Amino acid sequence: MQVDHGNEVAALSTSDDESGEAVKTRKRKRYGSGLGNLGNTCFMNSTLQCLAHTGPLRSYFLSGEYAKDLNRDNPLGTGGELATEFAKLLMEMWGTGARKQDCGPSASLYSSRYTSYRKSSWNSSSPSSSSIVYPRDFKYTLGKHAERFMGYNQHDSQELAMYLLDALHEDTNRVSKKPYIEKPEQQEDETDEEAAAKAWELHLKRDDSKVLENFMGQIKSKVVCPRETCGRVSTTFEPVMYLSVPLPGTTETTIDVTFVSIFPSDRMKKLNVTLSKSADIDDLATKISIIVNQTRQQDDAIDASNILIAEVWNKEVYKFYDKTDEVAKINETDAIFAYEVSSIDSIHAEIESEHDYLSCNDQNTEEDLDGNFRTSLDLETITKLNKSWEDVLASYLSQTSTLPPLLNQKRTTHEDRMSFHKKLENFLNRCYSSQEYKAALLDSNFSEKTGKMSPTSTVVSKLGATAVDDSQTLEELCHSSLLFRNVSKVHDIHILQFCTKKFHQISMDLLIQKKKENQDGAEIQVNFRKPSIVGSTDSACGVPIILRISPKLTVYGLRKILADRLSLVLNVEDKNCTQSDSLATERHDNHMLLSTDNSSIRKGNFLEDCTESMRFMCQLPLTYEHKGYSYTSFRSGSYRKLGSIAVDHTLHAVDRRHTTFAIPNDESENENVLDIVGKQGKVQVHFPTKDSFDDERWEKHECHVMSPEKNKLDGMSVLDCIHKYCEIEQLDESEMWYCDKCREHVAAWKHIHLYRTPPILIVHLKRFHYNAINHRRDKIDLLVQFPLVGLDLRDQVMHWNPGEEPVYDCYAVSNHFGGLGGGHYTAFALNDEGEWCNFDDSRVTKNVDESEVVSSAAYLLFYRRRDVKVDDDVWVDRPMPPSTNIPSAVSSLDSRSTGRMDVVKDGEVSDEEADEYIESDTMLTSTPTSASPINGSVTDDGNEDLELQ
Repeated sequence: MQVDHGNEVAALSTSDDESGEAVKTRKRKRYGSGLGNLGNTCFMNSTLQCLAHTGPLRSYFLSGEYAKDLNRDNPLGTGGELATEFAKLLMEMWGTGARKQDCGPSASLYSSRYTSYRKSSWNSSSPSSSSIVYPRDFKYTLGKHAERFMGYNQHDSQELAMYLLDALHEDTNRVSKKPYIEKPEQQEDETDEEAAAKAWELHLKRDDSKVLENFMGQIKSKVVCPRETCGRVSTTFEPVMYLSVPLPGTTETTIDVTFVSIFPSDRMKKLNVTLSKSADIDDLATKISIIVNQTRQQDDAIDASNILIAEVWNKEVYKFYDKTDEVAKINETDAIFAYEVSSIDSIHAEIESEHDYLSCNDQNTEEDLDGNFRTSLDLETITKLNKSWEDVLASYLSQTSTLPPLLNQKRTTHEDRMSFHKKLENFLNRCYSSQEYKAALLDSNFSEKTGKMSPTSTVVSKLGATAVDDSQTLEELCHSSLLFRNVSKVHDIHILQFCTKKFHQISMDLLIQKKKENQDGAEIQVNFRKPSIVGSTDSACGVPIILRISPKLTVYGLRKILADRLSLVLNVEDKNCTQSDSLATERHDNHMLLSTDNSSIRKGNFLEDCTESMRFMCQLPLTYEHKGYSYTSFRSGSYRKLGSIAVDHTLHAVDRRHTTFAIPNDESENENVLDIVGKQGKVQVHFPTKDSFDDERWEKHECHVMSPEKNKLDGMSVLDCIHKYCEIEQLDESEMWYCDKCREHVAAWKHIHLYRTPPILIVHLKRFHYNAINHRRDKIDLLVQFPLVGLDLRDQVMHWNPGEEPVYDCYAVSNHFGGLGGGHYTAFALNDEGEWCNFDDSRVTKNVDESEVVSSAAYLLFYRRRDVKVDDDVWVDRPMPPSTNIPSAVSSLDSRSTGRMDVVKDGEVSDEEADEYIESDTMLTSTPTSASPINGSVTDDGNEDLELQ
């Protein structure tokens, strides 16, 4: 007799087995059941649906075959409890639970626990019936043996699937006592087949189960110590239950970089650089050097140490990146530039005579302190001044807060200190001409004790006159000065002079210290500015450049560098902004007549060696700004002059021509740029007209795309992910490998090969990425294409037996939607008729289009090898496994927690009534129905006794 009620088909027949006894057989459901959400258990429902549709596993547990393999004494298992509850859940989901009269009271208790709220709908014309099962007992048993799954927090479906398969394996492990076995390594004289077979045989001595037969594969793992002096290689064959594959390009980042060459003839290049998200700026510079060197001659090859990475915003360098900064800090919208700069070796060659220069300055300073004025103070006074000269000098200043910042190298520059020193000398020179000082010099009996001294030739030469009546008094000098005070007698002049020399010595010491710090050179940025159409201020134009300069580079030397770098974009034919050579030569000749240092004068016309771009550059004003200063100085029109040419805002903006020409022996042109501007300071080049700088040509670039990974993201396939899984990688700090030869943990290189794949292959797409910057896990929602039919791994797998080619068909998918905080899990699975069904907790939808199965939400992919037979839908009916000892309070609490109880009525309904409760594409109704093919009654305790018709 056979009664067909849609999805649930009961085929009761009798046959004689070998013992002559009658054996009952019955078919299961064709679509299974939906699983009710107990509260954040969608991850569990998704995993259970995928495993429930795994043919070999389902047949193993539904047939009761697992019972003879139960290993209740395995300390690594759950005592058989989880395997038993899993079997009960599958029996309820597939409608194969034992009848009350066959199995006694335990079956009634079991059935009521799993169906405390059950719906069923059917349609005779379209068998699409399904019931809802609430897996409370399974959830309780799961939490009992795995504390992390206790309660109702959201978890990962992959984590549950791996734990559940491992627990089912240990509960049904045929090995009762596991021997101790060391993991063998492949020997030099062993082939891969021999080493793999040996490792597999040893593994079966500890683990042997039906779960292992269907889910366990084997990989070849080769680990190499990264140290050249070691060379340790370890090759092992390891069992693996699933493949956790990365998504190519998701553990990496692609950064758009504009490369600026140091060669004037090279245009800027747009590069797409792909590297690990955990990489730093030094790794980025290394990758850029590799890309650039592909198109360069060997003599022009660039080293990563000569590449500086910076962010440009609003035509200025916004940020200099340090070598140790992480690339993850770079946003997609940031304009990143890579500047090629001078090598450190060239900087060293330029300053190789720096030590002689510094020692010379040191010697000169000491000679100055040993001059005539130092001897005018007694030893006791000099000793006190050496200890507290800063406080004494501050007492002679109108504002005592002026001195401390000048002695702080980070707050002021050497130029600031020399400017203050010059003011001190100027005031001292005025004091030398005071009435008190002249009178003291004219008094031959003057001594230090009486406030008088004998004149010396050096002092007299400084006076230039001996008349006392024509000079001011010290009081008048202090009154007229805005900076100095309290200088009232000759003794104060001597103290102030000593403090001045002391200040100069400290300034030179700070300069020497700074130059030693910059012995490898320092970076500055050069910005370009043009006259504005409206107003007198300049506006930024063109991409800035970064230079690594020597501490000995002068302003005039900087002009030479800029003239060479900008030679192709300067409009040297602009007659509105150039001077005649005769005017420049005239200024050079006049400067030679005034100069007394003949060694610094170059013979002949200096313009003879100048290029046209250099002549043009010698007419441009340069200004500077220290690092950290605000941008308001440009808006207010306040510029700090660098060199001999100042910005003239009195001229009209469109016709700003300069009448000054920078010459090499000008004192301001021979100042060291780094002393004035400072490390990472700004230098502005002011062009006289808008046409004198071709910024469009300057910013013209050529594309050089080097990131095919970025273009492949949209077409990423699961084969790409498996290929990425098998690539050589270096282990990070969290996965350090212990090298027994080095005797320490090292970041080894690891290479994985798929040696053999199991009948049921689970592919885990690693969509969750740990962000080291914010210490959070990010979700990767990229679409990964995977075939539903014909996943061919013959090119990736090293070994398979005849008739077991690694060609797979997909039968289930676990999906994850949303983010980590509020995500949701569902599942797709194939039914017996080859139709895809969507299992969304209790809602089950059939006839799902295949295009919906392949989505960006796919998280776990379940594949069945083609030689694996789909389980038969007929098996021997066996008694229900005994129920685990679950407290009745827990069971009743679970029933009350739903707040719902479905009372199944006797009788049948017509097809018309059934149509009211089922949609054309769904297998779940939202309200209870009496259209159940199961007759039952409700007991006093609210439990339901069910039996198949």
